[in-house]
Amino acid sequence: MKLTLDKNFEYVTDSQQLEEKISDQESSAYKSASPFYYAVEFLVDININELGDRVNIPGEGKLVRYAIKSENAYSVHLFFNQLNIPEGAKIFCYSPNYENVIGAFTRSTVGDIHKLATSEIQGDELIIEYFEPENADFEGEVVLSSIYHAYKSIYKDAYFGHSGTCNVDINCPDAYSYQAEKHSVVRLSNGVSLCSGSLVNNSQTNGIPYLLTAKHCVGSSQYSQWVFYFNYESPFCDGPDGSTSQSISGCQLRAIGDTLDYCLVQMNANPPPSYLPYYAGWSVSGVSPTHTTCIHHPSGDVKKISFDNDSPDIATYETGTYGINSHWKIAEWDVGTTEGGSSGSPLFDQNRKIIGTLTGGDASCSYNYNDFYSCFHLAWEEESDSVHQLKHWLDPDNSGVVNCQSYDPH
Repeated sequence: MKLTLDKNFEYVTDSQQLEEKISDQESSAYKSASPFYYAVEFLVDININELGDRVNIPGEGKLVRYAIKSENAYSVHLFFNQLNIPEGAKIFCYSPNYENVIGAFTRSTVGDIHKLATSEIQGDELIIEYFEPENADFEGEVVLSSIYHAYKSIYKDAYFGHSGTCNVDINCPDAYSYQAEKHSVVRLSNGVSLCSGSLVNNSQTNGIPYLLTAKHCVGSSQYSQWVFYFNYESPFCDGPDGSTSQSISGCQLRAIGDTLDYCLVQMNANPPPSYLPYYAGWSVSGVSPTHTTCIHHPSGDVKKISFDNDSPDIATYETGTYGINSHWKIAEWDVGTTEGGSSGSPLFDQNRKIIGTLTGGDASCSYNYNDFYSCFHLAWEEESDSVHQLKHWLDPDNSGVVNCQSYDPH
């Protein structure tokens, strides 16, 4: 792999290093508890403001451009670990043909975190463009720390439809009664892999953007490197690919499992109304439901839905170091299945309330048995400290609520 930068600037990583990274990553991936790996990370330390191609615009400010080529990548995305820019400054990332453009990222976009993870730019080339207004309060810091080379496509044609054919689109007739709940489910990227997750309500119903996923989806990434994709779905049953344009970058950890497979984060920004966010309800009763439903992104594909018409059992998930009898076991899916990338997706009971998050299992289109979901009610007070329990965050007033209603802010 060769990263070719503007003019005489060049950063080179040989193809052997790329192949070794992919091999190491894929060898650790197994369906029973795995996200969907699609990219590898290369660490860099590039000060865009200093090293980029600079043009002064009289009466307006300066424009700095920096080009990156990651040879043969399906797409490229970035992480800036130092991003402190003045008011009026803007950052764009785009493909050379301008077909893919993301931004503008501004001081208010970055906020107080001063870090930014971008969504993908299709193809193996992209340009970073930084504009800083004349008479800015200070010179901006724009430091690129990670370049992600996607060795699998997450775009149309090569990627769309990658999941098994038994999966059911979220806009098929079977899913018509779940058109509210579908807006709670997102596809998330930690930079190198894809999982699923869900917006969850709290007892105060105040729209805090909490998102629940699986602990094993965290990997070694920083939470500021995560990107959440809303409403990635086919517009109709068995229809074409959907849009990945609605995204939010970055989050902060709130709670994570010790012996359980859950992770609660708070996104760095509230989903705008145009995303149609829906905050799913939940239950900590621990009572076995009569039937269950899962909404998810198998293999990172457009949003799908699966149904089990039977009551699940409490069981021990033998893979990993999870606790005894810590999971809901789906013995057999009646409609749909799950795959890598479905990890972290919510399991809804018959009342449309979340009771678990997907850890893994054996299920596939060819063998649709034995999936395991980490029990939500056990994560409620796994330990006394706030970082190992959901209760502190989802019932901050200690109201004792057992069944929390969903919240639709529209």
